[in-house]
Amino acid sequence: MTRLGCLRLFALTCALAGATVNHPAETAHAVTIYRDTYGVPHIFGPTDASCVFGYAYAQAEDNFWQIEDSYMRALGRASEVYGQKTLDDDLVIRTLEIPRLAKAEYERSSLRIRALLDAFADGLNYFLAGNPQVRPRLLTHFEPWYGLHISALLRPGTALCQATAQVAHGADLPPRGVAAAERHG
Repeated sequence: MTRLGCLRLFALTCALAGATVNHPAETAHAVTIYRDTYGVPHIFGPTDASCVFGYAYAQAEDNFWQIEDSYMRALGRASEVYGQKTLDDDLVIRTLEIPRLAKAEYERSSLRIRALLDAFADGLNYFLAGNPQVRPRLLTHFEPWYGLHISALLRPGTALCQATAQVAHGADLPPRGVAAAERHG
């Protein structure tokens, strides 16, 4: 192949790669959120990811405070808002290392799953960017792997789900850190 042919192939590859990446504003323009007479959102878009984007946006319109609350709890950060009363829950989440495991699961996920998770986070972030009157209590930006925190806690059969169930039923957490090693000798 000639040098010119290689350059053309490279340019075509770059153009195709750039064409498949949608920016949130482009995705937003491709999505229609129709609310029926009861206020129920119906999401229409050209791809699954665009529908997920629209779903996240519609959910944020209706229940941003609940979405933020669920993520704060799943991230082990609820006590930053609620104080001492949620500290034990946060300690369980952090002891089980759910944020680290969720990030790792995101990295291992297929491109299709990652596209859907990215679209959900993009929908929430786009909502926040376009609605400055909404004032998050803690989370001002959503990452794609945040969604895996909640699914890790709820998905039956996963190690996280089993560990969470054990803790909820009174099982002791494994010792962690230097202080724990000293206590358990």
